[in-house]
Amino acid sequence: MAGGIYVGAQRVVSEERQAAALAFFVGLVRHDAGYLVRGQRGWAHHEDVQLGTRVYRCSEVCDTLLGRRMLVRELASSPPHAAVPVYVYRVTEKGMAAHAESTGAALPLLPPLGPADPGRPIYAPTGARWVLDSLRDAVTTGAGRGRIPNECGWLTAVEIRKPLDTWNERYGRPGRFRTFDDATIAAMVNAGLVERQHVRVDWGRERPLVVYRATEFGRAAPLLEWSGPECDETAPGKELLRALASCGRALVLGSLSA
Repeated sequence: MAGGIYVGAQRVVSEERQAAALAFFVGLVRHDAGYLVRGQRGWAHHEDVQLGTRVYRCSEVCDTLLGRRMLVRELASSPPHAAVPVYVYRVTEKGMAAHAESTGAALPLLPPLGPADPGRPIYAPTGARWVLDSLRDAVTTGAGRGRIPNECGWLTAVEIRKPLDTWNERYGRPGRFRTFDDATIAAMVNAGLVERQHVRVDWGRERPLVVYRATEFGRAAPLLEWSGPECDETAPGKELLRALASCGRALVLGSLSA
């Protein structure tokens, strides 16, 4: 069912894709992993689900499960800074029961959610933590001064990567590198965390220099921090969760932290 099936103009997400996503969310609860929202872990963005399951179009999958009340969602962006709302999801009792019925697996305890977080943590995509760390430091140290009159903190993408390269040289290994791509920066601009400018330079470059700076919101906004399972490296069923913990969504636990 590579392209899915349709009822009228609406795509119907396959049961296999829904089951894979449910298994992922149940695994987060079982291992006390994922983002911490409303006092409990087990939350994930649809990009985390896609990375962890290799299931495509996980936004549709999560919305389908939400409509079936197998997931619950919380806003993980901050209007009016974000261009579009962003959500994270967590499995419900109904979703866990459906997973148990289809797999025969024992249900882990699903701790009840607490009240809404007073200062909403913001979801940021893969690599965003490292980008913000560089840009926040640039504002603090006054780097990039002079590119825009009376302002500092403006860095090129190459300059943003310098501290990441230093970390990778010291601590990096396959699957454990800090990096980001153009899509990460674009998503951070859309989220209101980063601003972008084109600057003309007078040293032989025809095209404007593209520079970035953490916005006032981006300098102070708390980010959702992904927690991977603290477990034996050889334990089965943990590899994908552990891989998520190294993606740069947040500082992570244990041996993966510098």
